[in-house]
Amino acid sequence: MISVPRHMLRSHGVRTTYYNHSLILDTNNIIHKKIHKVYASRDFYPEVKALLTLEKNFKNEPKLDHYPFPKVISFNDDPSLDMFTISMTFCGINAVENACLYSNKQNIKPVNYYNTIECIINNLKNNFMRYQDWKADNVCINEHGQVSLIDFGRYKIQKPHRIERFYKKPNLNDLKAMLCTYVGCSESGFLIGKALNRDADGVFKWKHRKFKTNPWGVLYYF
Repeated sequence: MISVPRHMLRSHGVRTTYYNHSLILDTNNIIHKKIHKVYASRDFYPEVKALLTLEKNFKNEPKLDHYPFPKVISFNDDPSLDMFTISMTFCGINAVENACLYSNKQNIKPVNYYNTIECIINNLKNNFMRYQDWKADNVCINEHGQVSLIDFGRYKIQKPHRIERFYKKPNLNDLKAMLCTYVGCSESGFLIGKALNRDADGVFKWKHRKFKTNPWGVLYYF
């Protein structure tokens, strides 16, 4: 089992706060995502709906040994509370956190990676979801090397022809070459690691703009 440093985002018992929500990982490996009710219509209800829809309609094609999205365990939208909560399964550390472990050779290597990304994209296509938050923070890997896509606050339901166009697979050699040029990395190098930089506060940030232009860029997050 990989020992993830406690300062990492999804370490046990750590609360991570953003402008409109917080994440808490409990000792049972359950993520509790708390979203202020002011943002419920934009961030809470769409995520609950997306995750429940994906689970209900899931097609394991190509076949995987794991479910590549979070599963909703419960949710609480009691209007008397300021913060609504989605409790869901833990999918591991994200790709940025994993890349930070590379220098110590503690990073986790994905298994069945291409098929996992294809399965994720197939299920998004089947449900006409245009996922709009493609970034390494939202792609997780667990201790077994199984990869999942998280954070469904941003997506659109679109018509089939638009969905097909959005998820159309590009020439992967050309895509990788473009990303390597973008971050200044050789094609045999550690691409996502080269994309990372520390900001003034010592927090890792990554050059994500070109990675987000095509969903298939996820193939180069690990």
